[in-house]
Amino acid sequence: AAQGARIVTDLEGHSGVLAAIAAGQLASSRDWSLVVACDMPFLQVPLIRHMSSLRDEVDVIVPRLVVGMEPLHAFYHRRSLPALCDALVRGRRRATSFYDGLHIRYVDESEIARHDPEGLSFLNINTPEDLSRAQALLERETDFTSRP
Repeated sequence: AAQGARIVTDLEGHSGVLAAIAAGQLASSRDWSLVVACDMPFLQVPLIRHMSSLRDEVDVIVPRLVVGMEPLHAFYHRRSLPALCDALVRGRRRATSFYDGLHIRYVDESEIARHDPEGLSFLNINTPEDLSRAQALLERETDFTSRP
């Protein structure tokens, strides 16, 4: 773990994404939690800052791409915790299954593109091909930052 990082485990081991989000929210002393997947190594600070600026009068701030929502790159207010826990009790497992009845602020692709033009925030590393792409991106960044 990173120095100063606190590791929080799911309420019940291997219970899925909803249990992980709930455990994180319960462990947090803050009203808002940024939830990101561990396989998204290229988070873009400008996009996160923009999303953070949208927190007024909503419960969830979630990117919405053509391929669907990105609930593991989203902000969740503590107010969403009862709906999340209810979904868990009902046996729901989809990461967005507790969104009904909450005030959601969707961040659409055109808005995302202004803060993350290459869409790197949503690059997952799940396959050897994904890893190769990520390594190429890192090499590109290293080449760019090492120039005089």
